[in-house]
Amino acid sequence: MLNLVHSPYVSNGALRTNVAANFASGEDIRAVSFPWSRAGAEALKRDFCGGDPFDVIVCCDCVYVPLYGDSWKALLEAIDALAGPATDVLISLERRHVKDGDDGVDPFLEGMRANGFARTSYPAAMPVEVFRFRRGA
Repeated sequence: MLNLVHSPYVSNGALRTNVAANFASGEDIRAVSFPWSRAGAEALKRDFCGGDPFDVIVCCDCVYVPLYGDSWKALLEAIDALAGPATDVLISLERRHVKDGDDGVDPFLEGMRANGFARTSYPAAMPVEVFRFRRGA
């Protein structure tokens, strides 16, 4: 499983601490930082999966233009490179009102569709939305 988070949460140790506290020591679950890009994703696949796609990718609250800028475009590239035909991509995000702008969610969702991912929506407490994406499903 791969959990994509904005890099400060990995680099400051918070995610590593949570992984260590919540998973048995024998499980192969790690928190690592990588640049959100096709090249970064390919390197991650090579280093951790022998070049194969991940089985599950989890993204939580990674799209919000006023805070993260257009980083959702790099996230799209990374997900596209990391996922194979059987990969489940689980994404949870919060829709936020942005004065005179866009939160970035709609272009991100359109980008997932354009990359060949079919979307399933799941019930959640608004304004949070939860999606499962799979290629061509």
